[in-house]
Amino acid sequence: MLLKLSRYRCTVAASVVVSALIGGLLFPATTAHASSGEISCISSTHVSYHPGLRVTPQTVLVEVDGSLEPCTGLSGQGITAGAYGARFTAIRSCADLTQTSQGQYTISWDGGTNGYSTISFQRVANVVGGNIVTTETGTVIDGDFYGGETLFVTAGAHNPLDCLIPNGVQDVYTDGTLTITAP
Repeated sequence: MLLKLSRYRCTVAASVVVSALIGGLLFPATTAHASSGEISCISSTHVSYHPGLRVTPQTVLVEVDGSLEPCTGLSGQGITAGAYGARFTAIRSCADLTQTSQGQYTISWDGGTNGYSTISFQRVANVVGGNIVTTETGTVIDGDFYGGETLFVTAGAHNPLDCLIPNGVQDVYTDGTLTITAP
């Protein structure tokens, strides 16, 4: 009887081991990732207007200089910071500070596979408690995080009376957060 029970235990044990091996081959375990699928960066942006924005539209040189630092999340990408900027001429007035707009911009990263991300966005701006608050939602259309969704929220001081002074609004400074959710 003891021999029969031992053979039975060995057969059951062998069946469990074989089942576990076959189950592991047919249904491999997924590895948990430490990353949350997001990268989040603190932003600081300076936009200058030459000549300054006034109540009436005029041709101005617009210069955008932005930094993203520090950036956290998506371990393994090697990204800790980024920068973006633009320089263009356009017809602008103070009303444009709170206009809905859309466009594209490119971020240069300090790491990643490609070292950049091009983002297509829609922007909504409102004045809240003396601040211009902008919310940009978009999609990464090229580079690192291709296909990812973006949320970029910034805020900066705004005094509409500055539009009435002779030099107009020459500088706008904002701080905020950019979050990219990887596809």
